[in-house]
Amino acid sequence: MEEVDPQKIKQLPHDVVIDVLKKLPGKSLLRFKCVCKTWNCLVNNSDFISIHYNHECLSNKFVVLKRNISNDEMVAESNYYKGKNMLAFHINEESFKSAAPNVAHFDDYIGVSIGGLCNGIFCIGSYRGIILYNPTLR
Repeated sequence: MEEVDPQKIKQLPHDVVIDVLKKLPGKSLLRFKCVCKTWNCLVNNSDFISIHYNHECLSNKFVVLKRNISNDEMVAESNYYKGKNMLAFHINEESFKSAAPNVAHFDDYIGVSIGGLCNGIFCIGSYRGIILYNPTLR
């Protein structure tokens, strides 16, 4: 096989660019739209959006934890947690830093629950209202 001179490669092959970009978080993709017109068109392309979405769904990057607190614990613990009983953690980070420390802020824990999940967006409800939360956005 013939070696390729690095000086001759002026542009990455399109399939390589797609393979790299599909692995990036959505926020980074939006930032990289300004790199060049080709990347802008690619990121806005419905086929690429589908590829990116399917890759994200299969990668299972987030873990969502919900802590149930009994009525006895609620009074003692509510000052410490300040109603933030929903946390999303990024699996790939060894330190397990919270990916979204302020998912929901309620004055208390009464009736807070995950109502459902659709396309990666959580519906979090309580007696005070409903919050739609996307853990991939910070």
